[in-house]
Amino acid sequence: TEPEPFGMVALEAMAARKPVVASSFGGVVEIIVDGVTGCLFEPGNVLALAKKLEMLITSDRRRIEMGEAGYARLQEVFSINNYVVSIENTYHESHVGT
Repeated sequence: TEPEPFGMVALEAMAARKPVVASSFGGVVEIIVDGVTGCLFEPGNVLALAKKLEMLITSDRRRIEMGEAGYARLQEVFSINNYVVSIENTYHESHVGT
């Protein structure tokens, strides 16, 4: 499939406390921390995909840990509040000395 520039589906999964499994292509590589918030695999590498899925299917603990880590990352990095603060800071910095 075509890469998603930002990876909204990944953020939706993180909001639902689910680990994300995605190919390491496009915007998702900036969102997912491989082995922490989800699993990334090389595009077209079906064996790697199968191994990642098997690990998640067979380990409730890892699934839950990754889901919780993804939710925490969503809140820390991608929350609306963080975006507002970032935009405000950029605005204020652009007007310093003008």
